Amino acid sequence: MLRLLNPNTFTQNLKPVTSMVSMLKNGGFHEEGLFSEIIFGPVGSKDRRIVFSYLDLYAFVIHPSIYRVLLQLDRKVEKFISTEESFILDKDGRLEINSKGVTGIKEFIKLFPQINWRGETTLRDKLVKLLKREEKNNTLFINKIPVIPPELRPAIQSEDGSWMIDALNDVYISIMRRASQVRSSGSGPLYDLLNFALHQSVVDHDDYIKAKIGKKHGIIREQMLGKRIDFSGRAVITPDPNLKINECGVPLRIAIGLFEPFIMHRLLYSGRVDRDVLANGVKEYTGMDLSVEGVKRVMKGIKENDKMPNDLYELFFEQTKISMMGRVVIVKRDPVLHTQSYLAYNPVLHRGDTLLMCTTMVGAHNADFDGDCTFCSISYFKNNKLNKIHISEFLDNEKFEFISEHKKKNGIIVTKYKPLEGLFIKAIDPDNGEINNKKISQYSIHENIELFKIKDKKDRFEEFWSSYDHSLIIYDKEQDKIRKVTPRELIENPEDKFLIREKVNI
Repeated sequence: MLRLLNPNTFTQNLKPVTSMVSMLKNGGFHEEGLFSEIIFGPVGSKDRRIVFSYLDLYAFVIHPSIYRVLLQLDRKVEKFISTEESFILDKDGRLEINSKGVTGIKEFIKLFPQINWRGETTLRDKLVKLLKREEKNNTLFINKIPVIPPELRPAIQSEDGSWMIDALNDVYISIMRRASQVRSSGSGPLYDLLNFALHQSVVDHDDYIKAKIGKKHGIIREQMLGKRIDFSGRAVITPDPNLKINECGVPLRIAIGLFEPFIMHRLLYSGRVDRDVLANGVKEYTGMDLSVEGVKRVMKGIKENDKMPNDLYELFFEQTKISMMGRVVIVKRDPVLHTQSYLAYNPVLHRGDTLLMCTTMVGAHNADFDGDCTFCSISYFKNNKLNKIHISEFLDNEKFEFISEHKKKNGIIVTKYKPLEGLFIKAIDPDNGEINNKKISQYSIHENIELFKIKDKKDRFEEFWSSYDHSLIIYDKEQDKIRKVTPRELIENPEDKFLIREKVNI
């Protein structure tokens, strides 16, 4: 059964869009408009994909979904709210045309509780029941509509400075314009006509949103069902006879997406990149100071083949190349008909736009070079175990001092640690930034959890503590406590999180 969104509840803590002006003459966005950085967050940030707003209609209209139900129950409703005819209620509580009656949405809302809708069939009975339920929920008539996040109705500036804006934004502006007209019209026949025009705009908005969500190129299929893996890419394949059979060529715009967590950390937290050069490049290209959001903005530009300073491009190219070393990507071409259709390769970074493939590996993927596309991804986990994560970039050079006992587990020697309580760790003081020994007095993990020493046989990273379920034990500066995180969470958001690597005797 249909359930309706209550706009008043949904928009309770949201900031409204109040201006019909979206763009400023200087190229920025109006602070109260449909692309406002105050309402929806800075350009390039995650907020612009998830933060909603709303429009105030300054009048009540019929909820679009309920309007369709009412037309199924009685087509005369359309003539009532459009002011085409006037109506009264007959002795059975049904709508009846009468020149001495009332008309318009405002009068329809007043008369609605007295209307007796005809049932008589199973479908009509269900619709009448729905109306009564939603009348109790106070969602039949609305005076606000949500505004979806800007990234789902984008405004894209071309190289010549012109803007390409999603048509949904024009729908929102049309609603704001008509709401403004209703607000200033007072009352009487003109108010009723403008109110109906506003109602029609809201219905058009509802139809547009449904079309944008559904169908083959809608948001659900394109953004959700079409993207099943976080770190992945897809491109046309072209031959490269210089590649080895265990190599594939990955263009920078795809490699940036595949190895984003590693590249991000190498640029911002590893201490192996000249921050002044990086900061100047980010500032020149994005106008933003050096930050996670600024680096993400550059990455987005690379993915979209935007023009950018050559020094900045070369810096990202070099750091991406280093971040890829020793890692593996998965390549497959649908349909996957046998085991060799899904193979792992060592990635080789290149400056083109296609995925390069060794000519001797075409048969394995049942591919040729007439426009075939392949899917490329990177896996961080295998059988729920930590797999090929170079955690060393998060660590300092201090060594563990620990009390332990060794045992064999599945033929691998692991180290079992005592519980954490009463131990000291190196932690950053949130008040003054000094590094001090901090006693662990409380933590969110189970008191008797088993801890294991994780060590890479090739000595690619220092040893650190992990729990039995493969979570990492960290000190969270922001929460000021010890807790568990997944490796992916630590890689994606390393700020204020410190791996526990040292035990100090009391």
